[in-house]
Amino acid sequence: MNNFLTLTVGELQRMNKYQILPSSLFVVAFWIAFLYFVDALFINQLFAMLIFVDASIMSIILVGAIMFFEKHEGTFRTFMVTPIRKSDYILSKAFAIVVSNLITVLILFAFAYYVKNIEMNLLAFVGAVCLVGLFHAILGFWMSFYAKDFTSLIMRSTGYMLIFVLPVILVQLQVIQHDWFQYILYIVPTQASMNVLNASAGLPVETSELWWSTIFLIGLIIVIFFVTLKKFDEFSQKEGGQ
Repeated sequence: MNNFLTLTVGELQRMNKYQILPSSLFVVAFWIAFLYFVDALFINQLFAMLIFVDASIMSIILVGAIMFFEKHEGTFRTFMVTPIRKSDYILSKAFAIVVSNLITVLILFAFAYYVKNIEMNLLAFVGAVCLVGLFHAILGFWMSFYAKDFTSLIMRSTGYMLIFVLPVILVQLQVIQHDWFQYILYIVPTQASMNVLNASAGLPVETSELWWSTIFLIGLIIVIFFVTLKKFDEFSQKEGGQ
């Protein structure tokens, strides 16, 4: 546990060193500007949607950015000779990204609360963000294994956004209202993510959908974590020059 906490703090310091946290604050400023012009009637829905984008796509991109900075610094050569467990290494990065997500949530919530009078269960929303952010951070870790460079990761992230994120947003905005399409989304992790965020933001979500989405996300986190863990040895040896 001590190693894990030390690694997580180290990851946050590294994110600051790489200017990743300051860049995240720039994105937050953009979200605040967007929310400023939103009617208070729709604030909960759009708040949940913005955090959905931040905790999904941004999590993938941020963990990928860290990975490629470390690749250029030769960090993986060091990792090969240190007594750090792979699970701690992966989870510390994922949790550091989740902390970044939570910083975004708290800043946006403070703005929405004092300026737009938003009402929601903040603790429940924080829990939902942890779940969504953790899944996508580990997914970003796995996607980084197959990306040759950061540009390649951006292309993969864009593909993920177009296939899995955009359709969920279009359904959320009621641009797409076909029942059959919404049924297909039940097996998509991004729809499960949107469901848990909506429910915690006080938006109407059926209890059965919430339970399914929560269990589905937890199951996916476990699966993608072990898949990433298995692939990590091959990746670290390759990047370590062995």
